[in-house]
Amino acid sequence: MKYILILLIILIAPLTVLAQNANGNLNANANANASVNDTLNVNFSQATNFNLSVGLSPESKLYFLKKWKEGIEFFFTFDAEKKIEKRLKFSEIRLAEYGQLLDKGNIDKASQILNDYQTQADKIQSDIEKLKKAKKNVDAISAKVSERIVKHQEVMSRVYQKAPEPAKQALQKVLQKAEDKLPGFLERLTNPDVMSGAINKAKTIKNQVQNQLTNEDLE
Repeated sequence: MKYILILLIILIAPLTVLAQNANGNLNANANANASVNDTLNVNFSQATNFNLSVGLSPESKLYFLKKWKEGIEFFFTFDAEKKIEKRLKFSEIRLAEYGQLLDKGNIDKASQILNDYQTQADKIQSDIEKLKKAKKNVDAISAKVSERIVKHQEVMSRVYQKAPEPAKQALQKVLQKAEDKLPGFLERLTNPDVMSGAINKAKTIKNQVQNQLTNEDLE
């Protein structure tokens, strides 16, 4: 297996360099056309202070290499908690990619990436629930995951306030799903005293989202 991994790395390395070069050209073209997207630009990075340095863009024709690399990383991760950490990393990459696309005004592609983010978030919750049912101590991984997932919801809630109408539909689905599931999920993880900060913050964000959606319905 060691030799297989080395071979895969050798194969992927030059492709990754090629992909990054292609991505650089793509970003240059995007900057040249920035004025076209001014009406949709929500300046995700300024609105959220979220790190957008995620490498190859989903707009690149070589983006599949990035997803392939992630799949190989995950395949060769054998510890259950490490797998959850990998999913958490991938979910944050998807969220940052979403921000890049939203900043460029590519709403359709951004919505697709947001769906990918939600898939990873759902799998993270499912994996932790399985560990807990197996009587594993999930305190440490739960604390790490809860902090990050709540941060994700906070980021998306802030973006929703400034997002253009075409982007709000996909965001609304993710936020509503989170408001239904996240507080209860956090409460089930472990000792409520350990998770109280994340639980309270999740509930606060839930109320904010509900108020935003209610106000929009009234308008």
